[in-house]
Amino acid sequence: MSMDPLARTVPAFLMAAMLALGAGPAAAQSQADTDARGRTSAWADFSGYVGAGVAFAPVFEGSQRMSLQFEPMADATWKDRVFLNDDNGLGVWAFKAGGFRVGPSIYYSEGRNNNGRAHGLGRIDLAPVFKIAAAYRTDFGEFTIDAGRTAGGDNGVVVNFDYGVRFTLTRSLTIEGGVGATWANGRYMRAYFGINENQSIATGQPVTTVRAGMKDVHGGISLHYRALEHGFIQLSFGLSRLLGDAAFSPITHRDLQPLVALGVGYQF
Repeated sequence: MSMDPLARTVPAFLMAAMLALGAGPAAAQSQADTDARGRTSAWADFSGYVGAGVAFAPVFEGSQRMSLQFEPMADATWKDRVFLNDDNGLGVWAFKAGGFRVGPSIYYSEGRNNNGRAHGLGRIDLAPVFKIAAAYRTDFGEFTIDAGRTAGGDNGVVVNFDYGVRFTLTRSLTIEGGVGATWANGRYMRAYFGINENQSIATGQPVTTVRAGMKDVHGGISLHYRALEHGFIQLSFGLSRLLGDAAFSPITHRDLQPLVALGVGYQF
């Protein structure tokens, strides 16, 4: 469970794809197949939640300007095999053994608009990200590592290392927390934090050479309150600190990147 406050959440079309796995069979089920909780057997294969909300977050990595942003959110699985979550998008656990799982997924990179301190650096387009993720769950939490390559956009590679825990405080209230770090290759770093000669002329900022390395450390906490049988409210706080070349780039105005998010959703 990554708690990177700048990690983009899953877009609506990925949510729709996940829900479509159960929607067709569910529509065909007869009333006799409805379980005691009023869900069909198809929907009973789902666990977790989907929802949406708003986040108050930096407009891009390193920006000091904050804005309200629409934020889909999800942490759901189907038959404990197909998953949809904020960290890795839509994927499938191709191999499972004990507490260990590994599998591919598709995510997306939101890119960066050509505005604010990034004006003159050029737009980085939204693009799909193909990922491979591995997770190991213990009684003390879950360790995860994932690597993603962007197809287009920045064409970069990013690797996330995370550790997350979850505590059930009451029947209705759950708290989640996590810490982690992110490594990025040279292409990603040059796209988001480097300045070449043409960009230097356009912006008046100095030519800046950046290299692959640890990009940030991050952490966060979420409070998940189940207000109704299937409805919930979630409040999240996150903080990321840019490191190395990312922190010292002229594009970066503030290396501490906060986030506050509030959302509502449906609990399976």
